Amino acid sequence: MKILLVRHAEAKGVNGITILNDHDRPLTAMGKKQGKRLRKSLKNLDLKVDLVISSPLARAKETAHLAVPAISEKSECHILLDCLSPGGNFPEVSGFLAGRNFTLAALFGHMPDMASLVCYFTGLKEGTIHLDKAGAALLDFPGQVSPGDGRLEWLITPQWKARG
Repeated sequence: MKILLVRHAEAKGVNGITILNDHDRPLTAMGKKQGKRLRKSLKNLDLKVDLVISSPLARAKETAHLAVPAISEKSECHILLDCLSPGGNFPEVSGFLAGRNFTLAALFGHMPDMASLVCYFTGLKEGTIHLDKAGAALLDFPGQVSPGDGRLEWLITPQWKARG
């Protein structure tokens, strides 16, 4: 089993007029470009996602919608999980994944949580991983997803481009 952990792309700030709270912050024009760049890179890596899970916040959902269509046309399932919101519950994320049958799940969330999830699932020291906006990390597990059992396969920034 593998999981792809993705930090949302660049988002607009709360402005008190059209964006009233953190939950509703959409992507900026640059964020949309970052999401599209990530989509191209992931497509070139020929990843086939069976399960898409994101934070319910607008910027994470929007990043998932930009990145996922090119990853897998079969990926119809987009689940919103509160435990992927900022300050989320890592054991709850792990428990949710343990109860699912998938080959590759893509999770979209926020910093510092997504980098902390990489550490949680791989056993790396907290704070050793950083994900740029629209950055991604691929983890591989020998069996079911379990804390400390994952192996970091790669970590990419949105500027990285796979050959293809």
